[in-house]
Amino acid sequence: MSFPTKNAFFPLFLLDCKFLLFDTAAAGEKPNNSISTIPVEDEEIIGSMVMGTTPSYSLESKLGDCKRAAGVRHKALKRITSKNLNDIPIDGFDYASILSQCCEMPVGFVALPVGITGSLVLDGRTYYVTMATTEGCLVASTNKGCKAIGESGGAQSVVLRDRMMKAPTVRFMLRVQGH
Repeated sequence: MSFPTKNAFFPLFLLDCKFLLFDTAAAGEKPNNSISTIPVEDEEIIGSMVMGTTPSYSLESKLGDCKRAAGVRHKALKRITSKNLNDIPIDGFDYASILSQCCEMPVGFVALPVGITGSLVLDGRTYYVTMATTEGCLVASTNKGCKAIGESGGAQSVVLRDRMMKAPTVRFMLRVQGH
């Protein structure tokens, strides 16, 4: 991938546990957005990404095609890292559905096993929760927790603050008082 050049470096974790360093804009500086056009052919775009003249993050907006952007980015990453990325498929996923939502600069997707837990009794309603994971025993242990919550009468939820967090935050109270 290509990134604007400046003084700072950040690591990009690769599939074989090695790190590559890419130059980025210094902290607080905006990326160099002086690129006004993008080559038309995929091979030209890949070459310009490898050379550092086309930033990876601009592909969706410049190309207007999220799947093509992911495919071009996938090929550029393969060229830059010399890694075999054949186990990361491109076809079969709606990349437009994640644009500006849950994954930046996609290079493909992976299938994950999905388990179901429940029933979870929360605020007087019963839920079944799907969990996509490869962690052994996670679904089973969550299911046991759901069963314990249900057998104790269910759980009550209260929103303390509605804000963006880097990780899920849960506060448990010994009791909930209703007014």
